[in-house]
Amino acid sequence: SCDFQIVDTAGVLKNGMDDWCRAADMILVPMLPSTRDVEPTMRTLEIAAASKTQAKTFIILNCFYAFGRLDRDLVEYLGSENIPVMAKIPRAVALAQAAAEGKSVAEYAPRSHAVPAFELLADDILAEKEKHND
Repeated sequence: SCDFQIVDTAGVLKNGMDDWCRAADMILVPMLPSTRDVEPTMRTLEIAAASKTQAKTFIILNCFYAFGRLDRDLVEYLGSENIPVMAKIPRAVALAQAAAEGKSVAEYAPRSHAVPAFELLADDILAEKEKHND
């Protein structure tokens, strides 16, 4: 009886994931653009696929740096594997500062370059939700 439910799991969690995936309308998997995050992210995607969920799965790249070679290479790799990236949330000091204050980045630093990325992510989530409801 809710519009959104967020389950934030560690990259190694397996118990209960099948049920959560099957119950989901959409699965968003956050990932840092680092070589250390590739393996746990791929494992999470495999668990979601094995669950036989009907939900679409998307990657959310956090701390994305458009001029970073690893960041660009990761986007290219994900595309070559047909793994859709829904959002690229840029690196921003304001994100950590806002979290420390217990606020959203939009509340803490409304002019931060990260705010439009979160607004676009919210719009994309709602658009996907509409597609699912049709």
